[in-house]
Amino acid sequence: MSIISQAAIVLLIVLTVAIISYANKGLRYAQEEGEHFVDEWALKQAKIEEQKRRIAMERSRSEDHSHNRKTQQPKSPGRNPVPGDVPQKNVTHKILSRYRLTVKDEEKKVICTADVDHYPYTIGRDRSNDLVLDDIYVARKHGVILEENGQTILRDLGSQNGIYAGGKQVAEYLLQKEGHLYIGTYEIIVTETGHRSQPTRV
Repeated sequence: MSIISQAAIVLLIVLTVAIISYANKGLRYAQEEGEHFVDEWALKQAKIEEQKRRIAMERSRSEDHSHNRKTQQPKSPGRNPVPGDVPQKNVTHKILSRYRLTVKDEEKKVICTADVDHYPYTIGRDRSNDLVLDDIYVARKHGVILEENGQTILRDLGSQNGIYAGGKQVAEYLLQKEGHLYIGTYEIIVTETGHRSQPTRV
């Protein structure tokens, strides 16, 4: 084989290798470009979906706000309240006082006097009672005076030390024209009266 033939074969081989290498580079570049395009497209789609979700949330919030404004609109003026609209609690029935309670301590000293001028009339150690007896033997809610069947009754509210009248513990005590009872260390004298007065606290 001549030198020219050998040179031609070598040149052909070199050209073939160069063409194959160039083709491989082109394929890799095309693949990279394709992947880059796919990534950009996916990112754009994600951005579009996120924007759609934000728009939907804003619409929902706007609709909720509009609904709340409609439901919270004040009622038209001039409407007279219908009985039962506002629940009434702790309603007391004001009366012309029939009985007066005179409270004495252990030394028979008068501490205070109180007229029963409403029902229910509560007695106990707590400051929310109508007649407050500050004594450790008096329960926070010791007793209550009520009117039942035309009679005025002092009822024990389950206190530990109870109510005593006539030398014995009683669950209920009927207020009479004259009488006395014991709550804790206090003696309470009951007398009949026709005067009205405000609730009294010791």
